Amino acid sequence: MKQANIQITSLQQAALSVLCYFNVFQHPLTLNEILNNCPVKSTNKEMEEALRYLVLIDAIKTDKGFYFLNDHSNTIIEDRQLKENRAKKELQRSHRYTKLISRFPFVKAVCISGSLSKGVMDEDGDVDYFIITDKQRLWICRSMLIAFKKIFLLNSRKYFCTNY
Repeated sequence: MKQANIQITSLQQAALSVLCYFNVFQHPLTLNEILNNCPVKSTNKEMEEALRYLVLIDAIKTDKGFYFLNDHSNTIIEDRQLKENRAKKELQRSHRYTKLISRFPFVKAVCISGSLSKGVMDEDGDVDYFIITDKQRLWICRSMLIAFKKIFLLNSRKYFCTNY
């Protein structure tokens, strides 16, 4: 059986690489998300053409405005939309804790990290904070945050995760 010699451009290869990375997380992407994560700069039209060719040669799939590698369009698209809705609700709630953490001594900045920072959240996910402290005050600040969590939040991991 003779195999077809398929050639792909550097833009198509770059788009495929982006989709491969996000496929690890079962996260389908929109055209704009592929453009924003692609190391090869292109216009919308160029990327659309590149993706259209990748679909044509069956290297990727597309459905409902999303692009992905596997053929589980219904499940991964619905799953992404559920995670996005959950993240929107959780992000609103996390603002309250962000303000609270920012009032602790030695805290310079509070950022959201983890899956929530990417706009998605699993059903059993938690909120991860990236906290910047005064110089040489990291451990005392972390100790105070852990004590607060244990005493006032009954050691809840859901809304107040104290990772490094």
